Amino acid sequence: MTETKFCSKCGEKIDIEAEICPKCGVRQALPASVKKEKKEPWLAALASFIIPGLGQLYTNQSFGKAALLFCTFWLILPWIYSIYDAYKKAQEINESL
Repeated sequence: MTETKFCSKCGEKIDIEAEICPKCGVRQALPASVKKEKKEPWLAALASFIIPGLGQLYTNQSFGKAALLFCTFWLILPWIYSIYDAYKKAQEINESL
């Protein structure tokens, strides 16, 4: 069961993890329990280099994406993509803090 909160502008009931109200488009403050942590891009890239998909789990991306990259790493291109994607996602997380 997902928790809910209300938009600070229009009062619309929204998911607690929503960053933007779907009705009025106002950016919402995230509660302390949901705030994103700083991620180290080099660690995300290293994790995906060692085990493809591990960097995606470190950066809190979907488990399905991590599993797909892990199962197809032998194709080399998905392995390289997993390293790049984990690094870029960690940078995006840090920029949004």
